[in-house]
Amino acid sequence: KFDGKYYIECEGGAKPFVEEDSISQYTGFKDKNGKEIYEGDIVKDERGNTWIVFFDTDFGMWMIHTGKKQGALFANDMYYEVIGNDYEAQKVG
Repeated sequence: KFDGKYYIECEGGAKPFVEEDSISQYTGFKDKNGKEIYEGDIVKDERGNTWIVFFDTDFGMWMIHTGKKQGALFANDMYYEVIGNDYEAQKVG
């Protein structure tokens, strides 16, 4: 953060501006296609249900929720596919 704005430092000195709400933490997990899963990602399970990834500070672990239900996200769970992220969905919706 510099001068009230957020930037990403890149090789070669480039520092593109990013919106604060779009900054997400990597969970350390990958989906069934090998794509990295980040906080705020929207994932779809094998049954077609969609979930949003978040970090639950009470449990100290990565979780997923639908708004009605929630569950844990595990490293060996190749059950999910990243289909977007909550930040982009909010901009569209």
